[in-house]
This record gives sequence, structure tokens and C-alpha cells, in this order.
Amino acid sequence: MDRPYKCPECEGAFTRKEHLEGHIRIHTGEKPYKCTECPSAFIHNHSLKWHMRTHTGEKPYKCTECDSCFSIKHHIITHMRTHTGERPYKCTDCEATFAIISNLHTHIRIHTGERPYKCTECDVSFTQAGALRGHIRVHTGEKPYKCNECESAFTHNHSLKWHMRTHTPEFISRRKVEESKLEKLFNENCPNAFVREYTTDHTCLTMTKNHSRVDFLFPNHGKFHVVVEVDEHQHVYYSQICETSRMNNIVSAWRLGGNSIPIVFIRYNPHAFVVDGTTKRTTIGERHKKLIELLDHIRNTEPVKEVQIFYMFYDTEGGVPTVMNDPDYYDEVKPWFAESIV
Repeated sequence: MDRPYKCPECEGAFTRKEHLEGHIRIHTGEKPYKCTECPSAFIHNHSLKWHMRTHTGEKPYKCTECDSCFSIKHHIITHMRTHTGERPYKCTDCEATFAIISNLHTHIRIHTGERPYKCTECDVSFTQAGALRGHIRVHTGEKPYKCNECESAFTHNHSLKWHMRTHTPEFISRRKVEESKLEKLFNENCPNAFVREYTTDHTCLTMTKNHSRVDFLFPNHGKFHVVVEVDEHQHVYYSQICETSRMNNIVSAWRLGGNSIPIVFIRYNPHAFVVDGTTKRTTIGERHKKLIELLDHIRNTEPVKEVQIFYMFYDTEGGVPTVMNDPDYYDEVKPWFAESIV
């Protein structure tokens, strides 16, 4: 097909002059088609028409196989492939196939090594624009994905989805099972020495009504207060800024209340973990034995820090929990790290 209208800026060529004119706006940044309902503007008139449906709610393209409806014809075409199983876009370097061509383009970068989306704040680069947008929030501190059940907020939508599971009855029930196992252990080995689900009010710190609950508190356990937290799956569904600021708030509230006794946090993961790249699994008997040994060690050891954190059965690299490399991990809390026990 003859394409006489060629772009002076790139290798693009078109059959019609108006198509070239629309394409050139990609280079100039011109967006003449403006929405009357919001600040959005577009290069092409058809893009504006599609956008207006976000305001009107119009979804004229209806799936014949399910109840899904779409505002753009192209979207229903790709949606129908979820019913037919069609994957027409094939990789020339491997056997991978895709229903959407943009997914093929992203996949090809695995073979070429191309990472065109580069962060302007550091040396990191990505194969997808969405991954870069999520990464930039690490620098800006933006957390647009907010939980509607609690005060947690996240930089990525997938982190919010993981977190939302913690509010489901099924998850709460499983969490209680893990906590009950430790309650039975403590009753057998150190009865009457702990408080279950101890609550600390730190309204004085946040100037809004706020509190934190810890799973187990061993008050005045020897020379220390010991807090034991059951961190199912290492609490990957919680933001580290939430996790570490909570510990910081507990310590600050206790200090303001006149409690000057050293504090030890034990973060206990009852599930699988990875040590230097190798997945580890230990029996519940081995885990419980090490936990009781740690409690005895704390009781019989002179304090070396005002606050200490022991991570038990957490992912580690070189003896350091990988969670401490999370950008959201409070710098103020890092000096409290005492030991990783695996």
C-alpha cells in the first residue's frame, strides 16, 4: 500500500494527509481537542470522543458472552479473546503468545534487554511505563492507594490488594489460629507472664485518636518489656512505613508515659522464608523451641540497647532481613535491629 505522507521527524508514513497531521502532534505535543468537563486534552478527536464516555458513563459495546460492557470498540475486541482463548500475537524468539499486542511489545524487551523507561532520580530503568510510575512514588512519597478499612496507604495497587485481604473474615480467622498456637505455647512455658492483645494509645503523638495493638506483651520480663508479634507471611501485605512507624509510636508513647525500661520486639513469621536465595521450612516444634530459647536469653541478658528488634524466620540476605531494604522502612528504627534468627 502506498504511503506518500511521510513524517519529517521519524520513519512514520501514512496513506492520508490528515493521518500525518495527527501523527505530527505526537512530536510537537499539541493537543487541540479539549474536554469541556475536565482539564484533559487529546491529540486526536476520536480520543476525545472516547474520553467523554468516562463522564457520560456510556458503554455501547456489549459482550455477547458475559455482562461486560466497554466504551471503546477495541477494548471489546481484546476482551472477547478471554472467551475464545485467541492469542494472535506471537513472539519470534520463544513460544510465548499474547491476546494484546502491547503485552507482546513489553515481552520482547525480555529478549532485547531494552528498558526504555528510566527514572530521573536514580539509575533504575524499566520495561513498562506503569512500573516506572510506581517506582517514582518511592522518591515522591506518594501513596495513592488507600485502604477504606484502616489508615494504611500504598504506592502500588497490588500492595493494597494484598493488604485488603487482612480485613476479610477468612484472614482474621487464620491469624487467630497462628496467635492461638503461641498462646498455648506461652501458657505451657511461661504461664501468667504475658498479656494477650495489649493496646497502646498514642493519641498524644498523632493529635488524632489512635492506638496500636500488639499480639503479646511480656511486661517486666526480667529487665525488659518484650513484645511478640505474629507476622503471617512476614506481613508482606502491610506497608513497611506502617509497620515500622507503629513500633516507633509504641516506644514513643511508652516513653512519654514515663516507662523507661528497655523494649524488645520479636517479629515472628510462622510461614516459609528464604535465606540467601534458598527457601527454608522448619517444623512448628523447631520454631517454638527457638522462640522460647530467645525469650529465656532476653530474660537472662543485660540490656545492650534501649530498643531491640529480633526478626524470626524472615527472608534474609547476609544475615540481614530483606525487609530492612524496603524504601518505606523507617531510618529511625533501623538502629534497633539486633539479630535475624532462622
